[in-house]
Order: sequence, then structure tokens, then C-alpha cells
Amino acid sequence: MAAGQTFVATWINNAWVPSSSGSGVNPGVAVMQVMPGNINFGSMNVGMSATNSFTVENVGGSTLTGTATVTSPFSIVSGAGYNLAANQSQTIAVAFSPTSAGSYNQTVVLAGGGTNVTVSGAATNAVVNVAPTVSSISPNVSNLGGNPSVWLVNSGPIQLSASASANNTTPFRGNGETV
Repeated sequence: MAAGQTFVATWINNAWVPSSSGSGVNPGVAVMQVMPGNINFGSMNVGMSATNSFTVENVGGSTLTGTATVTSPFSIVSGAGYNLAANQSQTIAVAFSPTSAGSYNQTVVLAGGGTNVTVSGAATNAVVNVAPTVSSISPNVSNLGGNPSVWLVNSGPIQLSASASANNTTPFRGNGETV
């Protein structure tokens, strides 16, 4: 350091970043700042999808170049690659698309910046209620008299596909239609 020169270092992303210019940012170093640092998608049904985003900003003095990657059931929807000059930012969109029930925690790896983003979410199976229970009308529906009914209720937020069959000579009817 030359006589009369001031040395300044700033604590950024858990590291001291030196600056000989006195501004707190070394003009030759790219420094990544990420907001927010974690994303929680909450809970959703299997088969659903949701998207959320975070921002990568270069608060350093040189170009910040890198890529964002994450593993399933999360995926990068947009902004996976970034090439940011000083004081530029970019939004990166992440989707959560679970295909099986469970809790998920992953890390979006931001290569080229030393900072990562935690993503989490939970998935549950759709809930289907049958009333009365099938076992209470099987095997002989004639014991119920008249025209017995079975109600299939989809109490979840996703589309339910169903079919029905009968193992005897009496036709099974759904919504007035023979199934």
C-alpha cells in the first residue's frame, strides 16, 4: 500500500472484500448478492406446479458470470444463465412440480458467485372420499333396496379421473348413465 493510500474492506456474503479505491468494493471483483436467500413453496398436491423467483445482483466492480441449477422436483424456469456487469441484476424463476408425496429441500447452486438459494416445499396426494364406503355395499347391493347410490367426492384441488364397474348382471349407473 502506498503512503497516504487508504485500505478499505467490506464484509459481503461472509467474506471480506478489499478495496483500494475506498469505496468498499474492489473494482476488479464481482460480488453476488441474492434476495431472498430461501424460497418456501408451502404445501400442494402431487401433480400441481408453482413458480417463484429470486434476484441475483452484482454489487461488485467486474462482470459476474454463472449459471443456476437445481435438482428435481424443482427446476429453473428462466434466468438460468447470467452475465451481469457491475450493479446489474437478473431474476431467476424456479418451479416446484412434485410427482410424489413428501417434503423436499434442495439448493439452487449459483455457479460463479459463491452464494446459493435454498428451496423447499411439500406435496400431498389428492384426497378422494367415497360414501358410503364400497365395502358397505359390496358384494350384494340388493340388500340396500331401491336405487342405492355411491358418491365419489373429489375434495382436492386437482382433476380426478374415475371409472366404475359391476361384477353382476345389474348395471352400474352413474349420474343416470349406465357405466
